[in-house]
Amino acid sequence: MLRPVRLLSSVLSAALLALALLPLTAVPASARPTVVGVAVDEQGKPLQNVYWDIYSLQGGQWIGLQFGPKLTDENGRFSYTGGEIGLDIGTKYRICFSDTFYGFGDGGEWTADVRHREACWRADGTVSTSVDTASDWTATDGPTTFTLTLPAVGLGMAPVDPFVLGAYEVGKPLTAVGLEGWRPTTATLSYQWHRWATNTTLEKIAGATTSTYTPTSADAGKRVTVSVTGSLGGYKTAVLFADGNIVGSGHARLSAPLKITGTAAPGQTLTATFGPPAGSYYSEISWYVDGRPQVGFTRSSTTSATFPVTAAMAGAVIEARVMVYLDDPAGNSIDGSRSDGRAMVQAQGARPPQPLPVKVQPTVAATPVSGATAVGGTLTAPSGLTADPAATTTYQWLRGGAPVPGATGANYQLQPSDVGHRISVAATVARPGWWNGFLRTSADSDVVQGVLPAGQVKVKGTARAGAKLKAKATGWDGVTLSYRWYRNGKAVKPAKKASKASYRLTKKDRGKRITVVVTATKTSYLPATVTSKAKRVKR
Repeated sequence: MLRPVRLLSSVLSAALLALALLPLTAVPASARPTVVGVAVDEQGKPLQNVYWDIYSLQGGQWIGLQFGPKLTDENGRFSYTGGEIGLDIGTKYRICFSDTFYGFGDGGEWTADVRHREACWRADGTVSTSVDTASDWTATDGPTTFTLTLPAVGLGMAPVDPFVLGAYEVGKPLTAVGLEGWRPTTATLSYQWHRWATNTTLEKIAGATTSTYTPTSADAGKRVTVSVTGSLGGYKTAVLFADGNIVGSGHARLSAPLKITGTAAPGQTLTATFGPPAGSYYSEISWYVDGRPQVGFTRSSTTSATFPVTAAMAGAVIEARVMVYLDDPAGNSIDGSRSDGRAMVQAQGARPPQPLPVKVQPTVAATPVSGATAVGGTLTAPSGLTADPAATTTYQWLRGGAPVPGATGANYQLQPSDVGHRISVAATVARPGWWNGFLRTSADSDVVQGVLPAGQVKVKGTARAGAKLKAKATGWDGVTLSYRWYRNGKAVKPAKKASKASYRLTKKDRGKRITVVVTATKTSYLPATVTSKAKRVKR
């Protein structure tokens, strides 16, 4: 059964709004051009979840090939082999990247801390920001790779799709809502309503630049939508589109509006319900917390859906949204029949710090002592959790997950009470216009080891062949001692006879300097060694 698919709203740029279906061309299996693209930043780091597109010239316009999804992977890479759609040998194409993806998926929200400029490939090594000024690439039988550098242009916002409420009928107002989750809150939001003049041409509606628009007779039978633009100094401007609908068509009419029942408190479960329209229909209920979509909680083809309230949602606004389409006799959703609604409640309690929506996980960088994390060593908290120069970061060091009193600096010197524990740090980032705090806890350090005090060792006995020397170690308690005797700095062999507290001198030792190295070991402590003063053996 065919169902409506939400547009990736951030892709709706001027170049992509004029997309037209390309003719399908069969390509022999032996002639399959492949294009590989790699997007990197100015330091050569791969850029994940960047839109890419391959354009061909259609009717005097460069049009993106009709397939998807089109996002780079964790290596900043995409690969496309010509098949039924596009990439014919000898045909000219153009390659572009666009860092404008704001989305949700199985892995949760994607909000890059820094955003980058759009880039299209040019043969002279420069980068164009428009497909119209890019260079042509002629497809050949085999792979061709393009690597483009996308310079940073500003911080990344965490925007949300606008949600339109209203009847989509002439003379009845439409209102763009659901922008409570847009971050930073200090961004300036502007609106522009659009109508599809034809199936492939989207035009701005003159003067329709507020959150509310009332359709006129000029909109009858046409699809109307709204775009929201967020702008703020230091940030890359973000533009997101709402799902549109056709004005005046037969929309689904709910027999009862969406409502939420249950206690909005941590540990409780909420239920959203609505009355179904007459006839066959398709529905989706989705949940939002403080305006952010909740991945994994969308339910389809049902008139009710539940949602668990967790402790992390204390004080949050919890929202349910419903989308309903009517079905035709074949079971396909009828275009333009969509109806939307929402209901909201506020959870009990105070709002705790929210997760930082940045793809950076703090880790502890340790300056070890003697190759291990030991008392006296220094641990350094992560830096660069956000590129926002107006952000402030505070720290709390944790011993076995519990706060260490007074340990609130960026660095922490390990102390005897840390021995046997793992150390981590909680970093709280505050950014103007975002939530009050964004908390991340670093990975644990290695188990902290103690440092034994500096011991002493004296060698007693007459330094002549046949006599016995004895090592006397002091300054340690509760340790295990091991010994190794040396002749002129080289270990005496066999080791079995020279690895005890005493050592009987031989003829080989005459005229030589004899020392002993004592090693003290103790559980949870670094080994400690001390070397005796040398004794010269009589000839």
